Amino acid sequence: MSAKLKYLKPTFNILPEKDEREQNHLLVEAGSCSISFIWFRKDPVIIRGLAVYNFTNKMIPGEISEALQNVMRSNSIFNDPNMGVTVAYDFSESILIPEAYYSQALSVGMLQVVHPVDDSYDIKTDHVKQHNCFNVYAV
Repeated sequence: MSAKLKYLKPTFNILPEKDEREQNHLLVEAGSCSISFIWFRKDPVIIRGLAVYNFTNKMIPGEISEALQNVMRSNSIFNDPNMGVTVAYDFSESILIPEAYYSQALSVGMLQVVHPVDDSYDIKTDHVKQHNCFNVYAV
C-alpha cells in the first residue's frame, strides 16, 4: 500500500467481474468516516460489487480527496461507464426544519446551534416536500 493510501482502510473490496460491468448502476455513499461504492442491477436487484473504504485518523478534506483519487486510479472499475450513478451523503451534521419555521437566511445559524460546523463545511439544503420540511446539512 502506498503512503498516500495509508489513511484509507478497505473494509470490503468485492469488485464486479469484467463481464458483469456493462449493465451496472453505481451507488456512492459518502460520509465523514467512510465512502462506499455499490454496483448493482435494478431489475431484479442484484448486488454485483461492494467497495467500502474507512477513513482513519483525523484527515483534512484535501487528504481525503487525494486518497480517494488514488483509490479510483488504482482500479479500472472506477472508470467504467455505469447505467446510472447516485451519490448520497451520510453526515450526522444535519437538522430538519419544518416549512413554517424555515428561513434560508437563518438556516446555517440554526444548524450551527445544534452542530459545531464552521467555514470548512459546505452547507446544503434539500426541500423534503412529502414531509413539509427542509433538511439542512453540512458536508
